[in-house]
Formats: sequence, structure tokens, C-alpha cells
Amino acid sequence: MRPSPESYNLPLGVFLFLGYSETDEALLKNHSNMTVQDAVSSLQEIMHHEVTNKTSCSLTLYNVTKENLIVMAKLSSEILRAHNKGKGHHSSLELLTKEKEECVAPLQDISEKINTHHPEFHSHLLLSIFKMAEVEVKVPSKSSGSPANPQPSLVLLLSGLVASSLVLFFQHRLMKSPPVS
Repeated sequence: MRPSPESYNLPLGVFLFLGYSETDEALLKNHSNMTVQDAVSSLQEIMHHEVTNKTSCSLTLYNVTKENLIVMAKLSSEILRAHNKGKGHHSSLELLTKEKEECVAPLQDISEKINTHHPEFHSHLLLSIFKMAEVEVKVPSKSSGSPANPQPSLVLLLSGLVASSLVLFFQHRLMKSPPVS
């Protein structure tokens, strides 16, 4: 079950919600001195070594509530450096879109494995405490806010200028022409 909406506030980004059992966590802590927060590094390891596309995402713990973890996926720093080096400065929207493209599929793969009790997770000492998972993406659409591609507005502006110029031209011409008798 997902935490109540008032217990967290998500910024823009890519998130993995993880539901876990406090009972299982207590047993885990008694036997290994590890807690559910330690599982984030195990998830990171799985993302880098076992997910199909060898993702460039890194995971950080965003929030912990009663029987729920929220993990945030970010592009790894080397990918950000390479991306910025090749293309100069990028807007937040471009980076969020890149995070969505790179991180959602591996997180959905992890989510599916948790939700179907895949042996890889179900038999793992730390990851077996997760009972449910869900991916959430908070990225604005390209049409909201300032446009990523300003060409349509430029076309509208130029069309308006041409139309008003034509109106002025014909008005001026009508005023100068001799009256028709």
C-alpha cells in the first residue's frame, strides 16, 4: 500500500515506491543488523548488474514512512557530465526527460519482480522484505510551461505581423485611390 499523500511531497523526477513489512524488517535487523534503508544499495547493485540495459541511473533514498520507502532515480554523474559536455547547458525539462527515458524501464522491471515475488528478490536477504512496488514519474509535458520548441509561437507572431501589414497596406491604398464614379 502506498503512503498517504500528506506524508510526502514529491518534486519533479522519477520515483520508486516500495512497500515493506515492518515485521520482516525487525527479523532482518535481529539477524543481520540491517534495515530497510540498507536495501537501496542492493537495488542499485541490481540495476547496474542485472537489469537488461545496464542503466546509468543511480538511486537515492528520498523518504521513509511507516512500511514505505520512496526511492528517487537520478542520472549518474558521469552521464550528466557527458550529456552537458556534448550539448552545453540543458534545461531542467531536458534533464528530467532524459531521466525518464533512462530510469523508468529498469525501475519498472524491478517493480514487476517485486510484485510477482520473483526468486531473485524473494530469496534475497534484504530485498525479500519488499512486498509491493510502483513507479511514479513526475515530469511536466513538453507543452506545459515554456515551450521547448519556440517555433510555433514565432510562426504565429510572424503571421500576425504579415496580416496587420497587409491590412494597413490596403487601407492606405484605398484612401489614396480616386473615388469611383
